[in-house]
Amino acid sequence: MLMNEDLAKAFAAAIKRQLGVEASPCRDIPGGAAIYSDGDAAIYAIGCDALAVLHPCGVSLAAARILAKPDERAFRAVRAALKELEEYISGLLGIHPDIYLAGHEDDRDICCIYCLAPEKPEVRDSLFNALMDALPVCSYYREEGGDAMLFRESGEGLREDARRAAAIIEAHCARAGLCGPYERAISARGCLTKAWRAAKAEGAGVLPFGECRYGEFWRDASRVMANERFCARDFCHEALWRMREYDISRGTEYVKSLRAYLDSGRSPRKAADLIGVHRNTMAYRMRRVEELFGVSLDDGEICFELQFSMRVVEFLDATDEGESSAFFAPLAQRAMWAVLRGEPCKARKADARLILIPVDDMDDSRRNALLVKLLSPDEPRAAAFDDDIIYIAQSVDADTRALKGILRDEGLPGVVSQPFSLERLHCQMRIMRLFMRYVRSFSGAGGLIWANGACSTIFYLMLQQKVDLAPFCCDEVLRVTDVDYLKGSTLSASLYAYLTHYTDIKGAANEKRVHRNTLDYQVKKALALIGEEPLDDLIRFEMLCTYRILLTTGYSIL
Repeated sequence: MLMNEDLAKAFAAAIKRQLGVEASPCRDIPGGAAIYSDGDAAIYAIGCDALAVLHPCGVSLAAARILAKPDERAFRAVRAALKELEEYISGLLGIHPDIYLAGHEDDRDICCIYCLAPEKPEVRDSLFNALMDALPVCSYYREEGGDAMLFRESGEGLREDARRAAAIIEAHCARAGLCGPYERAISARGCLTKAWRAAKAEGAGVLPFGECRYGEFWRDASRVMANERFCARDFCHEALWRMREYDISRGTEYVKSLRAYLDSGRSPRKAADLIGVHRNTMAYRMRRVEELFGVSLDDGEICFELQFSMRVVEFLDATDEGESSAFFAPLAQRAMWAVLRGEPCKARKADARLILIPVDDMDDSRRNALLVKLLSPDEPRAAAFDDDIIYIAQSVDADTRALKGILRDEGLPGVVSQPFSLERLHCQMRIMRLFMRYVRSFSGAGGLIWANGACSTIFYLMLQQKVDLAPFCCDEVLRVTDVDYLKGSTLSASLYAYLTHYTDIKGAANEKRVHRNTLDYQVKKALALIGEEPLDDLIRFEMLCTYRILLTTGYSIL
């Protein structure tokens, strides 16, 4: 045997600590003695003074020189070699990226690449070794479908790293996905999912996840909507739906014009060029949108909700009405249908609003007294209730001033749905219960909160019950929030104000009550971190969506 017994025991102990398994007994093999072997990898003693980690393909991944003499100096050298080797093994023998990141929280500028495995093993191994040589890899994870590598962004930058990797991958006729860089290890959690999804998307070479993230999100959203039997209108701003109906009945193009206006950053000139009309015509149409449909296009929040609603209609089936109220409790259903004080068959197609009021902390007498107030004979309402919520249905045009007063006196919040056909009653109850829980998590004050100002939030609340939203957060936004965390800056809040005002620095500065030059400086620093200036319209929209996801999941950017 080419290794003495003491050294063999030392290596075996190190393997047990690192891999949690007993090392197999030393046995002679061609070229050396095996210290550990499990069919996936092996540690061999090569000659008398070298240690090598070998992959099943026979390619040496790492080597550490050792001393063969069993003296104290030799054992110190062995321990040092083992420590170095253990760190290397942790990245090379199947350590999932999230596990690696959990143990290396101080790592910075982390990227992830996932390469789909070529069919031929020899091609896969050749590709693997070429990527290991080309990228500053810090962790490797192999699974049946491909190889994932975490690497630190080199001094040449991610674009140059991606270019080198793309050349290697294309030369091997393979495909891969890329995501990052991440300023903090914690933000890189889940990077394997992002890189994997990018690799699975159509294309060749290396595809950054950012280039397919948008389509992947709506693909998942469509699947959830179909499974949950929701339809597009359930999550659309009511003004957009009325605008659609107006365009159909009058032959106008308000929806098309509004989309061009919002997608171009609320620039009448750019919007006019986009759809081929005069600038004055575009400005006139936007004034008419405000007059006819009761929205303020100076309000960045409303503009985003309208823009988001347009995407919902574009990517989801706007005609599929999903499930009907037939699945809801018959007693509550009959009570709600009485809202218009007519025959149920006549009321089915009429629009109504649903109002939810929490009563879970009330005793029966107080709850009954509240119900009597809410069902005043002067108000055309119907009600149903369960253990924790009173549901009020009323016609779309009903006055809510009396209701506001009751809730203010009681110190209770209430959430108000958008108009819906009574056939959609069950869906609206499910959606608004989610919204009520969200509202109560940050507000206990009395008053009404309207759903038409929170379409995107409600949509994300619904989605996060079924899918992980983290992979769809822009890496660009995460990089800025990470810098804020590490340096105590407020770049993310400034960037958010800038985006919600559709790149209007003056308007954003007024809202934040800071000098225009100060905000402009902070925004430029944020955009420099992102590497996108000027911002592409789609990236700007995706970044706003990311902020909505972060706010919906309780992340503070203020």
